[in-house]
Amino acid sequence: MDFAAVDDLVRVLDQRLADQLEAVYLYGSATTPYYVPGRSDINLFVIVTDGTSLHSVREAFGPVWQRHQAVLGRPPAIMTQATLAQLVSLSPALSHHLYHHAEAYAGKLAPGSFYPDPVGQAAYLVTEAMRASTALATRLLSPRLVEQAHHRLHRLARQLASRPLPDTLTAAQLFALIQDQLNKRVGSFIPGRGTAPLTLRRHDTFNLEGIYRDSARIIFVIPALAPPLLLGIDWDRLSESIDTHFQAICVTTAAQLRLSVRGYAPLDFLLSRLEHVWGQDPLANLSVPPSMACRTMARRAAIWANVTLTQQYLAAANPDEVHKVIHDLQNRLLNLQLQSELLYRLQGFPRPDSSEPLPGREAPQIQRIDAIQHQLSWWMDHYRALAETVDDNYAHPAG
Repeated sequence: MDFAAVDDLVRVLDQRLADQLEAVYLYGSATTPYYVPGRSDINLFVIVTDGTSLHSVREAFGPVWQRHQAVLGRPPAIMTQATLAQLVSLSPALSHHLYHHAEAYAGKLAPGSFYPDPVGQAAYLVTEAMRASTALATRLLSPRLVEQAHHRLHRLARQLASRPLPDTLTAAQLFALIQDQLNKRVGSFIPGRGTAPLTLRRHDTFNLEGIYRDSARIIFVIPALAPPLLLGIDWDRLSESIDTHFQAICVTTAAQLRLSVRGYAPLDFLLSRLEHVWGQDPLANLSVPPSMACRTMARRAAIWANVTLTQQYLAAANPDEVHKVIHDLQNRLLNLQLQSELLYRLQGFPRPDSSEPLPGREAPQIQRIDAIQHQLSWWMDHYRALAETVDDNYAHPAG
């Protein structure tokens, strides 16, 4: 890849921040053989000393973003070394990337900071595969979401194949490649009573294991099929049988669904938003360690505080765009608070003490950004601490 944009970023930040700039980490596909210019993401972490002003970083970064936005694709995330260590401890995907594919573009990698979590990484991959499977049947998606779904599917396929893939591959071919790799990684299929055909309106039959739904998605649980059989499925015709009030169709296997819920994404299950509607129920009697729910909550807060907020804020070109960042992050913070209340009511988790209210619209935008980041960090710390003790104090929750 052309590193001129990253060189310029490091030069400008080094001039502006001086001793406050500790390191710049480049990670992800940009450091791998399967990097594809114009398609792969360029992921950067700028590591600063404690007390460094995010607003000073934004002032310095603005001209760099104007020059290199098309190449960089997204701004770097800004955080301290200690915050990165906390984030890595909560995110198996990030830990995997930093352990295997990180490069110190400036400064040095902190020794011993990154540890692989094979089980957590596998749970993340099957979760990502289910989300990416929306690209198989796009009738229910807007054009923007179709593009995002195909990007996610292609990215995951490249990652699992560890090589560049041609743009000519269809969504079905990419999904078959992904499933072939995942079936080798996540173990054998969960024993069940066999499959039963689901009769659709067009009198097609499709061997499904089961069906789930939530407020926005319908999830098909399929057998762990070989790639040729997956390629024989007419996903478009299948989608025509689905009510249009669903926003997306997702596809997974029973083993992958169990691994996803237990090892990475338990909240929809624990909060009774994932409804089993037909066929076998591989989630029946599944227990989820309470600590996993806490880690999920902490991970969301950590990513929103240190990645989402800093990247969006650095990219905001004017006060109106900063206002949109504030509005988005306030909604995420509210979502976190609502999830916490539901965990208290439905699963008996302890109710956290309310954090201080956010400043109002009349407050300076700098103050509002700082307050949102502070509150998100508070939620991260709360659930990280709770994850250390909750398994000893609460029975394993089930949906």
